[in-house]
Amino acid sequence: MTSVFRKKLTFGEVDLEKTKKKNSGAFREAMAKFSRAVMLPIAMLPIGGLALGIGTTINSQSTSEIGQAIGSIIMMPGQIMFAVLPLLFGIAIAITFTNDSGTAALSTFLGYCIFSIFQSALIINPAGTDPNYHFLFYDFTPEKFSAIFTNVIGIETLSSSIFGGVIVGVIVAFLYNRYKTIQLPKALGFFSGVRFIPIVTFATMCVVGMFFAMV
Repeated sequence: MTSVFRKKLTFGEVDLEKTKKKNSGAFREAMAKFSRAVMLPIAMLPIGGLALGIGTTINSQSTSEIGQAIGSIIMMPGQIMFAVLPLLFGIAIAITFTNDSGTAALSTFLGYCIFSIFQSALIINPAGTDPNYHFLFYDFTPEKFSAIFTNVIGIETLSSSIFGGVIVGVIVAFLYNRYKTIQLPKALGFFSGVRFIPIVTFATMCVVGMFFAMV
């Protein structure tokens, strides 16, 4: 009896050890994928910084309109690259964790737009004699508003920086892997599979955008 109990205990310990090793391996694989994902947009930064630096130098040193125009042409691509950096991180994470899925990349772009525009819709600009901005239960002076909010792809939104893009990318990757094989009723069969991903992303990002706005 004691021998049988010890054998069961030993087998249980072996199973527990196997589970720990499996979980450790999955965590390491996820971290390796995450590292590869963030390397994609980081690899773009040197050329963007170089263009921004050269363009700014030419623009500031030139005294002619042609020289300033050339400086602006070189500088603008660099500015755009840094302006959409959160979105680039989100797309990179989504495609890395979904085996380079174009649907996931498109859904991340859609999700980030919804995430941002949902917060933008809650902003009440100064009107009449009221000089302050209003956002949910909070009032902001123009100076504080500029520090907390930013403009991303033409949308005035909370300055969540790269963190916001990473959150959107992770959520879209999860939704893609969870629902990519979903089968809807025949009446809605067109939206089955990967076509369902933008739909569920749209709904999810409304909730996430509200959550970010409240915290």
